[in-house]
Amino acid sequence: MAFGFAIAPYGFSQAIALLGWRGTWLTLAAIVGIGMSSLGWLLFRDSPEACGLRMDGDPPLAPLQPGQAETAVEIWGLTRRQALKTLAFWAVTLAVALHFYLYDAGAGNGNCSDRQSRSARHANSGSGGPGH
Repeated sequence: MAFGFAIAPYGFSQAIALLGWRGTWLTLAAIVGIGMSSLGWLLFRDSPEACGLRMDGDPPLAPLQPGQAETAVEIWGLTRRQALKTLAFWAVTLAVALHFYLYDAGAGNGNCSDRQSRSARHANSGSGGPGH
């Protein structure tokens, strides 16, 4: 991959000399467009079931016989109401909310970079900090 990045400027300059910058730009657009469209056409599937897979890592479906119904999958977890009653939910919610609140308050007031610059000035002044 490094070789590709290293040789790209040479290849682009040759293409520009041959086709001009507009022609090179359109050629690159066509290559990327055709390449990505081809990959999408080859790899895209409408649903995991179309490939014989199940969602969330469930094992593949066995082919169903005519008239055979699919068995229900057991779903585990908590309902919204049950989750709201747990300490773990509120601890995580509080931690995330405080993180973003404190980060936003510090960034909005310029405190983040201001603290760093004050400590750098103290270190360079040789005063040894307050009270010395």
